[in-house]
Amino acid sequence: PFFLFALKSQRFDVDRLFPAAVPGSSADPTDVSPDSVSMIILPDIDGRGTFTIDTLVYTGVEFSAIEGKVKIFDRKIDCYDVTGRVYSGGVSGRTTIDLGDFENPRYTGQFSGTQIEANDFVSRFTNFGGHIFGRANISGSYDAQGWDPDAFLNSLTLDGEGNVREGRMVTSGAFQELVDGLAKMTKQTLSNDQTLRELSTRLKVENGKVMLDRLTTTIDNVGDITIDGSYAFTGALDYSGTIKLTKENTEKLMSNGLMGNVASLLVGKKSQRIEIPLKISGTVDKPKAELDYSTLSKGMGENLNEQAGNLLEGLFKKK
Repeated sequence: PFFLFALKSQRFDVDRLFPAAVPGSSADPTDVSPDSVSMIILPDIDGRGTFTIDTLVYTGVEFSAIEGKVKIFDRKIDCYDVTGRVYSGGVSGRTTIDLGDFENPRYTGQFSGTQIEANDFVSRFTNFGGHIFGRANISGSYDAQGWDPDAFLNSLTLDGEGNVREGRMVTSGAFQELVDGLAKMTKQTLSNDQTLRELSTRLKVENGKVMLDRLTTTIDNVGDITIDGSYAFTGALDYSGTIKLTKENTEKLMSNGLMGNVASLLVGKKSQRIEIPLKISGTVDKPKAELDYSTLSKGMGENLNEQAGNLLEGLFKKK
């Protein structure tokens, strides 16, 4: 049989039908209510229609003013031309749920969000909430399989990108200590709430890890930051990058006597700004941010003797 329909709902909870697990979520993926796994076997029907939903709950997020089209064919549910609102911004996308193998359904789709609040998004999908604020644009595609949230997460692959033109970064803990150390070397006192400009990154989820591919941003009064690396669903962090100090901060360090002589070894030939290798390790609960002295020493070559190496480390550990 073939059905034509128009679905309208005030509140529709997708998480009652399909897994709501997401990478980095603080929710326990093993905590599954009995009705979160669908027992409905899709009959051999074809259909096409539209849907209008005031509030849609998906992966624990409430979307509003959702409109879209749906097609049912060959045991696939294809929702397309979907638009709506979330986190004070707009969202659109497409999702296909393939129930051909009912024991192991497959989910594929594309998504796009415009001018959504970055902190709301980051807080929901990672454990790094409370640090980045501003209007973000995100887009990408994903693929996952299974009913069980663990199986869903372990099979999840995602490829996307995001950017924030202008916002705020609130630093704390190990990273704040590192930034404070850099500020004191240039005789500054920096607030933990700094203006953030032109943040952009490519995002990938694969093999149980969320990977950042060349995240770049500028923090006023500090400089340009570039970071690559990943954090695992288990909480382990593995990031590396550089902090390229502003020209003003570079000049302040360069004029600082003996320490300035050592700092001059770090000045990039093209940028004429001090470039400091950064390393972030540990776990989400206990992160460790430090300057990568081993990378610095390698960059200096064999002519950097032990005494110079000690001076270099002393330069960036000085508070």
